[in-house]
Amino acid sequence: MAASRKRLVGMILAVTLALAACGQSAGSPTTTASKETTTAKAGTETPTDKTSSPEKSEAPQETSSALSNPSERNSVYPIEGDHELSYWVPLAALPRETIQSLSENLAYMAKAEATGVKINFIHPPAGEGRQAFDLMLNADTLPDIVERVKQFYPGGIDHAIDEGYFIRLNELAEEYAPNYMRIINSDPEVRREAYTDSGNLMGFGMICTEQEGMDLTVNRGTPFLGPQINKDWLDELNLEVPKTIEDWDEMLGRFKEKEPEGWPLMIWGGARFGGNGLMEMSGTFVSAYDIGPLFFLRDGKILFGPATPEYKDYLLLMANWYEKGYINDDFSSMDVARARTFYLNDKCGSFVQGTRTALELKNQGITYIGAQNPKLVDGPDVHWSYRNNLIRGFYTLISDSCKIPEVAVQWLDWNYTKDGYIAFNFGIEGESFLSIDEETGRPDYVAGIKDNNYANFHRLNNVFHLRIGSYLKSDLRSNPRRFIPEMEQDIREVWELSDTSYVLPPITLTAEEGEEYAEIMTNLNTYREENTIKFITGALDIEAGFDKYLETMENYNVARACELQEEALARYNAR
Repeated sequence: MAASRKRLVGMILAVTLALAACGQSAGSPTTTASKETTTAKAGTETPTDKTSSPEKSEAPQETSSALSNPSERNSVYPIEGDHELSYWVPLAALPRETIQSLSENLAYMAKAEATGVKINFIHPPAGEGRQAFDLMLNADTLPDIVERVKQFYPGGIDHAIDEGYFIRLNELAEEYAPNYMRIINSDPEVRREAYTDSGNLMGFGMICTEQEGMDLTVNRGTPFLGPQINKDWLDELNLEVPKTIEDWDEMLGRFKEKEPEGWPLMIWGGARFGGNGLMEMSGTFVSAYDIGPLFFLRDGKILFGPATPEYKDYLLLMANWYEKGYINDDFSSMDVARARTFYLNDKCGSFVQGTRTALELKNQGITYIGAQNPKLVDGPDVHWSYRNNLIRGFYTLISDSCKIPEVAVQWLDWNYTKDGYIAFNFGIEGESFLSIDEETGRPDYVAGIKDNNYANFHRLNNVFHLRIGSYLKSDLRSNPRRFIPEMEQDIREVWELSDTSYVLPPITLTAEEGEEYAEIMTNLNTYREENTIKFITGALDIEAGFDKYLETMENYNVARACELQEEALARYNAR
């Protein structure tokens, strides 16, 4: 048995023991990692897959691109010479239950073997990426490679480059990243997303390829979250999947009668998923009022949903449902651990989440199905629903401290080769998967990964492959939840039917705009979030207080924030 195989078995065992120790709870992890540098032991472990991880040899090997053209040159691996680089990248809490560094990740082991480059991984404490990033910027020397610059750097990537923290990658990528640049240049929309308004390459991002088979053409893929409803309750009460707000109101009322001690609509997971009642990423109910949950485009103008008159009708709806007991009373603070005590005991009628929760429930014999964002009976069609970008972010840049940027670019480019695609999506053949089906493009995962209907797959993400990061990603082919027809056809494909014409593309602000925008939005968002909760819970009367709320939003300069967004959109369209 290969050493990496032993480690994978150990990882699976560690997850099993962790689950047993915490009574199957998905609450806070019991282990955390300090912000220490750990070193990948390149060359000390040899993956058994010679296709996804070619062995070093005297003659360097050329690695085929995911979108290769035989007439174009490819990067050559292993990279000539002995090189060492430092890489700052957040590592989530779940994988830290099993590994403390991505140097222990099977995909990165394959990459170390293929590229010959030694990597010192630096992981900030789980959940403290932004704080750690800010502290890192004040250091005399940045790590060579830094992931998620766009997410964390105030003012955006142009500003980060202008300030001298990171280097412009355009020329280096053209010379040393042929695989990545072939993908970027393969589609005008991909290229539009890949560059800033100033013409800087955003960095190396997570690019999506979502279709069956071995075709790695870039496309958006289906949304990863949306409204889901307890099908068992629908069937028991002889109800159809709701299509309008009125249908939802009737359904939630029937659900409350059925399970008085449960929650017809349960909200949890923080503001990102709806902890403040807004459901920002999905816009599930607010979109019925012809607005978006945050910034949206309607009739050629960008507006801010929570600062429109229509937002009042949304607040009245949510406040009504809250008063009737249709929404959990702790919606603004409920975490996943408490949510599980309800939905695993079949005391939840609906929620807005991803399919991981639906799979967990399926394994308990409880079936959930997807629903589209509802509309009003006599209202306009819904035009806002969650939509993936072609490049899903997680941009990685090279710092000005890096002494060998051309090597760093070559090393990152491996993630977009066919070998890199296989490693970062599936792991290592013979270690994490046995084969790949040519017709579907999906792997046959090893026992342990696929045990109990892949119940622990989400805990093994970032252990044998990557879930998020800078690479060519195919969720459709790597994520087992996408293998299950009920998850894909009854949930995700339902979400994909929604119109998204009000959704903004990934526009970017200039450095100066970003500074002004950040100041406006800090005040605006704090006020919005606090008052949304107060309006829904009844701490503030909507009829008496909404006009003052709108006036305050105007005073916080929401119009200028929309203007900045419109200017950025015009530049994006002109790219």
